[in-house]
Amino acid sequence: MGQVAFTLDQQITLLTEREMNFEGYTTEKIKEVLGDIGYYRLGFYWHDFFDSVNEKFLPNTKFSTIVDQML
Repeated sequence: MGQVAFTLDQQITLLTEREMNFEGYTTEKIKEVLGDIGYYRLGFYWHDFFDSVNEKFLPNTKFSTIVDQML
């Protein structure tokens, strides 16, 4: 059996724990983006900003930078 999907709130919590900077975004807007685009798809765009050894984003990685790359 596959893994259970995280809720949007759980995704936001995970990104926050990994030090994603959500400056300028409300919780509702973050949920909208994650709901429309998806956590997995966004992962392709934040891959270069993620330190897999420490499992944290590089300092000052902004959610807006990741989203803007997609446009």
